[in-house]
Amino acid sequence: MRDHITQHPIPCPVAIIAAQQDQLRSYQEALELAQLTGSGVELIEESGHMIPLEKPQQLAARVAAWLRKVDL
Repeated sequence: MRDHITQHPIPCPVAIIAAQQDQLRSYQEALELAQLTGSGVELIEESGHMIPLEKPQQLAARVAAWLRKVDL
């Protein structure tokens, strides 16, 4: 865990979306963020760091589902 990241709760809904083949940010980092924010992680398979360009439909579907879930 990164010591310099705040342990204070984030007062808004958080969506963490990770890419299976991301070479810049690891899945472990996404899990750490989820733990810090009290949220879950959505994994986009067969995508690298540029999810909006590589898997736009899957990303849009995950974001839409999350928005419905948190009622925004």
